[in-house]
Amino acid sequence: MGKEFAKEWTPGELMAVAGAHLIKDGDIVICGIGLPEVATLLAIYTHAPRAKILMEQGVVEPKPVQFRRGVSMGLADPREWFRAKCFTDYIDIMGTTLQRGLVDIGMIGGLEVDKYGNVNSTLIGSYNKPLRYFTGSGGANDIASLAKKVVVIMRPHELRRFPERVAFITSPGFISGKGERERVGLRGGGSWRVITDLAVLGFDEETCQMKLLAINPKVTVEEVQARTGFKLIIPEKVELMSPPTIEEQKIIREILDREGLYTGWKQAAKGS
Repeated sequence: MGKEFAKEWTPGELMAVAGAHLIKDGDIVICGIGLPEVATLLAIYTHAPRAKILMEQGVVEPKPVQFRRGVSMGLADPREWFRAKCFTDYIDIMGTTLQRGLVDIGMIGGLEVDKYGNVNSTLIGSYNKPLRYFTGSGGANDIASLAKKVVVIMRPHELRRFPERVAFITSPGFISGKGERERVGLRGGGSWRVITDLAVLGFDEETCQMKLLAINPKVTVEEVQARTGFKLIIPEKVELMSPPTIEEQKIIREILDREGLYTGWKQAAKGS
């Protein structure tokens, strides 16, 4: 019997599903709150029950839920720690676990990402003439440097967020091409996937430049390229991103993102 897909879905739900499908059973995943967390927990609730979620502040395998009093607002919110198997610290997660090479997937966000998968979450403008500062790295630099695979989840997909070179490298991808990570001593595998509201992108093995893998079923390859500030590598066959199944959407809307804060489903329902 085939899967039953939801008839209507939001770009946020599409992104969460795309992220979840990258996680295999048994994977160790470091992620923050927002869509990365929704994607990781969705994988655990569906096809990867033995995957383990770690949070950089030291929370191991929590099962955060959205209570009636609203959603959690940060990693320090106790609602994020609900039913965790262990409470430890930054040293255990970012040091002992991540630096030993035990983390299979790290999920991070950002302001900008360039053709080599470098991520900027520090500033707009330039290093010498910044127009505005943002939150910066947190643990994202460590994750991008040391995780076996790095998934960047960001939206909206638009020209200013996909420049040829980011204004500032907060978290390294392939820096300037093949072999650069090894040259500077980074042990992790580097940027593996970029998930946006328009597409899923990967990286060419020879050049380490961004490659289009799949698109939102509601857009075209040409639209994705037009909203990207550099030339993408486009294979002959580009897949379609998988919409949420009825089961996946039910889990998102009834358990993981009841208020639609991250996936936008509640706002979309009000507007329809």
